[in-house]
Amino acid sequence: MKLKSYFFLIVAFLVFISCTQEKSDSEQLLDKPEIEPTIIFLTRHAEKDTLSNDPDLSATGFKRVETLTSMLKNVEFDGIYSTNYKRTIQTVKPIADQNSLVIMPYEPSESTKEFAKKIKENEKGNTILVSGHSNTIPFLINEFIGEEMLQQFEDNQYGDLFMVMLSGEKAEVLRFYVPLITGSKETTKVNLN
Repeated sequence: MKLKSYFFLIVAFLVFISCTQEKSDSEQLLDKPEIEPTIIFLTRHAEKDTLSNDPDLSATGFKRVETLTSMLKNVEFDGIYSTNYKRTIQTVKPIADQNSLVIMPYEPSESTKEFAKKIKENEKGNTILVSGHSNTIPFLINEFIGEEMLQQFEDNQYGDLFMVMLSGEKAEVLRFYVPLITGSKETTKVNLN
């Protein structure tokens, strides 16, 4: 994709986010929705090193995390979930720090149906972020929207960011791409402590 395409995706994303921000008190009285939507952002971890069973992100992965963090800097999250692996935690740690949130762990082996049910019940009306894997995120999205839209991601497929909006029985999903922006002078490793 060319830079224009990235710019278009970012602008579309920001417009959508601005449309979901709170209205003034008088607007809320006139146009108050019956059900506050639940907004769930989901992403696979960024690129990883391949040197261990629980690898850190690679230098490329940390660059992608910088872009993801920048893209989501104006979103106020109520909760952030991650599997308990370095790469998934490092992907969302800067966003958790921006929002003063503790990352809540979930097990990748947990049934996607059960995890989706838990999110729907416990996070109703909230905005959350979920970090996972190529074999968890697509199936979790399918569970939220109630149809098999996605298959397992390819091993080299990085940069997908999904936003699922649940409102009553309705579910909508948007797909964004987190570009790998090169040319930054250095990459900072995220401290997990």
